[in-house]
Amino acid sequence: MFALLSPSLLGTDLAALTALLLGSSKIRVITWMGMSLVIWSIVMTVGSVYGLQYINWI
Repeated sequence: MFALLSPSLLGTDLAALTALLLGSSKIRVITWMGMSLVIWSIVMTVGSVYGLQYINWI
């Protein structure tokens, strides 16, 4: 859950470092950060496409 919120709170690099310092395994951190990257990429892509259509730039 921390990995999903980290891009909007403190950044992925600090979130990964914090998770590792708190004792999470490297594999779990990589997995969650990867899933977070995919989810945020989809959200931002959809938001930009529909946002540009909303303000009539396209």
